[in-house]
Amino acid sequence: MLLFYQSTQKCEQNKNNLLISHKNVNFKNLLLYYDIMIKIEYRSKVDWWVYVVGFIMVGGCLFGPAIEGEISIGIALAILMAILWAIGFFGVKYEIKGNQLGVRNLFIWSWIPIEEIKEVTKTRGVLATAALSSDRISIKLFEKNSLKTSIPITISPKDTDGFLATIKRINPAIKISY
Repeated sequence: MLLFYQSTQKCEQNKNNLLISHKNVNFKNLLLYYDIMIKIEYRSKVDWWVYVVGFIMVGGCLFGPAIEGEISIGIALAILMAILWAIGFFGVKYEIKGNQLGVRNLFIWSWIPIEEIKEVTKTRGVLATAALSSDRISIKLFEKNSLKTSIPITISPKDTDGFLATIKRINPAIKISY
């Protein structure tokens, strides 16, 4: 690692970490704070059945009016249905900003303090939630007041290992079980 510093700075190296200080400013803590404040976005993992549902929705809008000879109405309905499907498809994402976990489902964000996450477990299912895959993780909280519900949050980040490593770095007390 190459460090550039002015002559007024001093550099000390311990066995496990590097501490750079300048005029009583601890740059190590500043860098850790900056690292935590970075916004990290995770897209939802998408199963094949999501594409099939979209195809059936758009195809059904074309097929019904086409039988009646109203192809222009079918095209308009298919375009509208494709737009609605795309909003649902692209409207699911997860974001870590600071010490908060954001879950977006369509246009609604839910923010959860990562310090309140008690346990993360792997689960499978197709219940309605902010996930486009049946390969999901369930997030249990210490306090039920965070989301005003006792139901665990179920999400399906595409990069599950990276997601878990990030929240574990912010809150090492999280129990991860598979």
